[in-house]
Amino acid sequence: MGQNWVRVLQVKLKQDLGNGKGREIVFGDNFPNYDLQIEIQVNKYMSALKDNALITIANLTYSEVINIVNGKYYSVEIIAGYRNGNQMCVFKGAILRISNTLESDRTNVISILCGSNLIARYSQKFLNFSLKSGMNTYSAIKFLSARAGIKNGNISEQFKKDFLQQVQTETKTIGGYLEALTTDNASFVLNADASANSTFSIYDARRSNNRVINLADAQFIAKMPSLNSSGLNFTLMPVFNFMCGDVVLIDNAMISLSKVDSLDNLTNQPGYYLDTSNEGSSLGAYVIINITYTLCNRSSEFSCNITAKARSLLSNFIGV
Repeated sequence: MGQNWVRVLQVKLKQDLGNGKGREIVFGDNFPNYDLQIEIQVNKYMSALKDNALITIANLTYSEVINIVNGKYYSVEIIAGYRNGNQMCVFKGAILRISNTLESDRTNVISILCGSNLIARYSQKFLNFSLKSGMNTYSAIKFLSARAGIKNGNISEQFKKDFLQQVQTETKTIGGYLEALTTDNASFVLNADASANSTFSIYDARRSNNRVINLADAQFIAKMPSLNSSGLNFTLMPVFNFMCGDVVLIDNAMISLSKVDSLDNLTNQPGYYLDTSNEGSSLGAYVIINITYTLCNRSSEFSCNITAKARSLLSNFIGV
């Protein structure tokens, strides 16, 4: 039974030869002989431009170091979880930058900075485009995605009901266009998280039932939730692939309230940031805005930290 909760942490690097072909190398798959030291931080945001991962691997062989530094691999996939079957892809993207250092004990340490596929793969060139007045937003996103080479964007059909009010003639990357679209429309939720098998997903929170995850039993919460002006913060074991925009239900009685600094007497009250959308229930609904994975195969760090905002507060300015 003890083996079931032994952690799994793998980094998959793959050549990009087109048509899904290319040699793949996997680091961290040789349990129980952890000859490598792997440390990873993954950051996900409700944004087209910010998702990233930093991978640090020590004790690689000389040939492995040479192949990585020389740019032999491009695609990146990070798998995390436990040997009981709770394993998931927490990041899928491409390499942006590589550095190699030699520590005092003659150990090679490779650092790999990664970006989402939307940025690293598809937003490296500008698109010159003109969108006609009366075109629906769904068709506009679909057209520009195709121009950028994206075949698997997850675009909500809600946008077929929205129409452009004027001609748009611009020069932008597909990532820049989607970021501007969500900035101009506060209720639009965008994920550049290819771990869910689409390069990006976009929907309108006013018209959509966000995915709802009930954490009321708190069985996988490693650190009890706290709440302040930045939002609800809590840490879990990495056993579920959360997405920004997901709604988590949690018992407000479990939350530690922190005093916040504010000139506004109302927002200076700790309870102001609690969700109150579920009348007659102690459950609060919180919308995830940031996810950070801290993953190590040797140290004690192996967690998922989530920041979320009360759905009732978000409703005030995005109309959810």
